Amino acid sequence: MDESELARYRRRAAREGMSLSEWVRQALRRSARQQPTVDPKARLAALDQALQCDHPTGDMDELLDDIERGRDLR
Repeated sequence: MDESELARYRRRAAREGMSLSEWVRQALRRSARQQPTVDPKARLAALDQALQCDHPTGDMDELLDDIERGRDLR
């Protein structure tokens, strides 16, 4: 990183009342929290697999009513 970029980060850290190293640690933590925890390709593969199943779909209240009616049949 060049000197002007480093100076900009030092000023930002100073404005927030912290050392540059603490500012960097917090910035890295924020960045890590914003990153998806699962690879997008893996998410799509899981979705594709789920769509191949014949799961019931529809309004949630109707699905729950169906479940409760099924319990009454026992």
